[in-house]
Amino acid sequence: MIRWAAVGGGKMAAALLRGAQAAGILEPAQIAVAEPVEQLRRQWEQAGCQTVADASQLPEAAAYLLCVKPQDLAAAAGQLAGSRNLAKALTVSIVAGARVETLTRLLDSSLIVRTMPNTPAQIGEGCTFAYAAPAAVAGKEPVGQLFASVGKLLWVERENLIDAATAVAGSGPAYAFALIEAMTAAGKKLGLE
Repeated sequence: MIRWAAVGGGKMAAALLRGAQAAGILEPAQIAVAEPVEQLRRQWEQAGCQTVADASQLPEAAAYLLCVKPQDLAAAAGQLAGSRNLAKALTVSIVAGARVETLTRLLDSSLIVRTMPNTPAQIGEGCTFAYAAPAAVAGKEPVGQLFASVGKLLWVERENLIDAATAVAGSGPAYAFALIEAMTAAGKKLGLE
């Protein structure tokens, strides 16, 4: 049985699902990924996961993971919701700025958990903030297992705190990396190795 089906197979989906595999929480056969980019699909196939080109082709799963860019959310959600009834399946979103109200409308489901992981999850040192819609509180355990496999998971009681976490913890490391890169470049320009 597919435990987690990801809509989008990019860097963050890879960090989360491969982190869960490394932690012994998931086996490749329990993962399905909908990814339109053929090269990424091949990488998932080589890892032993089931792959499809778009979300409408995903098999039924215990939970779905939305890992798309905000501008691709409506189309991806339409593919996913248009091919199945999501009323009993947990859906977890890492889509920046996508509120539970929007996700509920797009997916026709109230079993929504909104999260904001950050890039250090790619090396198992991430910090993820999560908010469970009232109907999805029972889904905290599988979400906790998945995200704890790549770092810390912090649950918030109010959804607006996810927006604050996005600004600070989600985007913050990128600004720190940009500063370090600029300092490195300046040092090299001044003759340092």
